[in-house]
Formats: sequence, structure tokens, C-alpha cells
Amino acid sequence: MTARGLRFFVDSADPDIWRQYAKQGWLHGATTNPLILERAGLAVTIDTARALVSAAGEIGLSEL
Repeated sequence: MTARGLRFFVDSADPDIWRQYAKQGWLHGATTNPLILERAGLAVTIDTARALVSAAGEIGLSEL
């Protein structure tokens, strides 16, 4: 969902947080980086990235 062409993203590696904001209807996608992954207690690996991309797709996020 966009508002006047705006797309909102959350800086998080937590799909539960993504889900919470996606239900509100304003979240377009999520961004993350190695520091965010480490703070979430996740390994900085391609497998982690794949799992997060999969979770984002299940939630319906357009971009990750």
C-alpha cells in the first residue's frame, strides 16, 4: 500500500515485527544489514537471508 507514492520500510530482521506493521496496511518492505541481523541474534549468512526473504514473501512485503 502506498500513500501518495510513498513506500514505508522497517529496519528490522524480525518477521513478527514485519507482520505487525503489515497488518496495519502501511508497510511496503523491510531493510536489514549485518548489524541488524547480529542485534536480532541471527547469523549473517546466505541461509539467513533466504529465510528472511521467504518470510517477507509469506507476509506479502513487496521489497526486502
